[in-house]
Amino acid sequence: MTRHVLIIDDDVDIRDLVQVSLELTANWRVSQAASGMDGIRLAQELEPDGILLDLMMPEMDGAATARALLAAQSHVPVLLFTAKHMDDAVVAAMPGVTATIAKPFDPLTFHLRVAEAFGWDEPW
Repeated sequence: MTRHVLIIDDDVDIRDLVQVSLELTANWRVSQAASGMDGIRLAQELEPDGILLDLMMPEMDGAATARALLAAQSHVPVLLFTAKHMDDAVVAAMPGVTATIAKPFDPLTFHLRVAEAFGWDEPW
């Protein structure tokens, strides 16, 4: 089964690197959104298997986007994808967020970390 991941991040270089990494190492389908609002719309349209969500974005940050995804009845697991160190208690208090993955990341093993954080038995 091919997984489908949506990345919501305002940095086009990060989005492109994540897409190439996950497509080449795990053969996953990856969609991109440049903002929280676009990400919410795409999550509803595409129904991905998981969402990688940047914490620090202009206009609508990751926490607000996660709350909006949850309010929209999205049952898709969300990973907070951030360069900012997050205490486990802070992450646990964010509704709809499953776990955190730190930037920077190794593009060759990133799919394994994502699969583990989502609780997927097999990364592909």
